[in-house]
Amino acid sequence: LRKLKRVLYRKEHIMRSGDTLIKFITVIIFLALLAYMGFAVLDRFLNPLETVKAVSLTVEDAVEVKGYAIREESVLDGPDSFVIVVPDGTKVSVGQSIAVEYSGESSLARATRIRELKAQITQLENSHAGKRSEAELASSSVIALSKAVQSRDMTDIEMSVAGVRTYIMGMYGDGADPDSILDQLHTELNNLEREASADTSYIRAEASGIFTSVVDGYEHVTADDLDDLTPSSLSSLFENGETDPDALGKLVTGINWYFAASVDSEDVIRIRENDVHTIQFKNNFGESLKMHLDYTSAPEGGKCAVIFSSNKFVSDICSLREMTGDIMFSTFTGIRVPKSAVHYDEDNVPFVYVLAGLQARRADVELKEEVGDFWVVSVEEGSLLRVDAEIITKARNLYDGKVIQ
Repeated sequence: LRKLKRVLYRKEHIMRSGDTLIKFITVIIFLALLAYMGFAVLDRFLNPLETVKAVSLTVEDAVEVKGYAIREESVLDGPDSFVIVVPDGTKVSVGQSIAVEYSGESSLARATRIRELKAQITQLENSHAGKRSEAELASSSVIALSKAVQSRDMTDIEMSVAGVRTYIMGMYGDGADPDSILDQLHTELNNLEREASADTSYIRAEASGIFTSVVDGYEHVTADDLDDLTPSSLSSLFENGETDPDALGKLVTGINWYFAASVDSEDVIRIRENDVHTIQFKNNFGESLKMHLDYTSAPEGGKCAVIFSSNKFVSDICSLREMTGDIMFSTFTGIRVPKSAVHYDEDNVPFVYVLAGLQARRADVELKEEVGDFWVVSVEEGSLLRVDAEIITKARNLYDGKVIQ
């Protein structure tokens, strides 16, 4: 019995000692974790982790130029009263009608009424054949008018205005019979066209070309005037232009047009390196166009005259004279990286650290363009540095694979 008691006492003593040891170890672990967390918080406070998202950026090496468009042009004289029947930028052939000449105000008013009647007849026939509601046709008429205004097509504008009148203003009256209205409109139209045939005539193109109603007084400047061009002679070509108030418009003939400008001599050195350049035009044109370099002059007051030529977009620029564009030398699209995030290894290879999960990972880069406080860099395919990646800009003791708390 005594032996049994001693065994039980020893067992109980050992269990108590074990519980004490476990409690002690638990307290030690807790204190260690608490110290680690405190150190991590203090380290984060004293050495905060800062990152930025990687974004794509396109860098253009270009020079802006302002110049003039030169074409083969001939001014068309107009009568006292006329209406142009072709929109700007239209290619016309010899003998094609450009405008209609009217003998007086009454003749002009009759022509306007003829166009209105034709539009009304077309709208009513479409409504009758397609079984479309008045609301649908009114809506389509307003949309058509909006498109005509944007395209600056006067013929379409007049037709669209007549269509809007038809359905917005209620031209036909409630409960009217469409067939009866059509008969009345056709009768009125036939009568007016018979009257018009006696006192109207057509103005026709005497040569093939591209028509525009815009006349600026510099139509006399042609490619022949560009021989031995200098910055000063270019400026003098476009001084004191006198427009003809009675001009109907002009025809642009020939397949080539020229863009002449004065450019800084330093930029001309680079321009001469290639025969073809891409020019990104601005303002009313807004197209990117490859143009051939035809001529560069000797320097004059730090400037040189340059001439480019093209046979593209002639219809689009036929009404433009002064033009502004960027001569594009090169473009590069890469990833924008803050300079503070760029590191160099012992071989002077640049790289950045990217936050991947909870680790800082190295990503090698090639520095391409410097833009203020940033580099635009390129990376190899499969690199951790890609758009929307987190680039580490500030952290202590970084190395590849470091766990970031």
